[in-house]
Amino acid sequence: MSKKCIYCGAELEDDALFCDECGKKQDAGEKVELDRKEKQAKEAQAKAEKEAAELKARQEEKEREEAEKKFKEDAERKKKQEEEERARAEKERREKEAEDKAQEEAKLREKQAEEAQVLADAAQKAKEDAEQNAREAAESKKKQEIKTKEAPQEKAEEECELLELGKPETEVPEAEEKAKKLNSTAYISLICGILAWALATTGFVPLIAAPIGVFFGIKARKSAKKKMATVGLVLNVIMVVLIVMILI
Repeated sequence: MSKKCIYCGAELEDDALFCDECGKKQDAGEKVELDRKEKQAKEAQAKAEKEAAELKARQEEKEREEAEKKFKEDAERKKKQEEEERARAEKERREKEAEDKAQEEAKLREKQAEEAQVLADAAQKAKEDAEQNAREAAESKKKQEIKTKEAPQEKAEEECELLELGKPETEVPEAEEKAKKLNSTAYISLICGILAWALATTGFVPLIAAPIGVFFGIKARKSAKKKMATVGLVLNVIMVVLIVMILI
């Protein structure tokens, strides 16, 4: 028994026409047709597998391309967001700088307005003091004229008394001249103070005017223009203090 079923492989008699196991007729032509169909089936399966593999490869390629595209889009979106954040931060920084600058300018204007008000107040005070001094001088002059008209004899007696005391008549004009000089120092101190504040932005005028005003203001404290001297001294001392603070 060397023959086998061409379908199931069972051992058969050499002259057997049918298989005892599967019952199929042992026809070589039919076997060839079956082999051909099996081959076609295998080729079709292989083709289907190949197409499936190609389809899978195409899908994977498409997925890869989509992933790369998505990655690029995400990167571009992230880059755009970062640029927008930087632009927003830069805008906020510029707005903050502009706001700070505006506040500083407002403070500077306020300070300048306060200084101008101080100068105006000082000038008004000096004007009032000058008017008051002028009125006092006019009243004093008027009283002196009245006194001179009404009592010439008293003047003669005073001159006699001065002569008796051994004081020459020239000392009286000298005393008046000294008083005038002291009064003039009060005016000088006040003028220096006003100039120092009015020209404070120039820088060099206050450096010169303020110390001179302090000197004459102290000297004029003993004069009849004590109030005027005090105003000038205060203006110049404040300016000197400010100059020292700026230099430090």
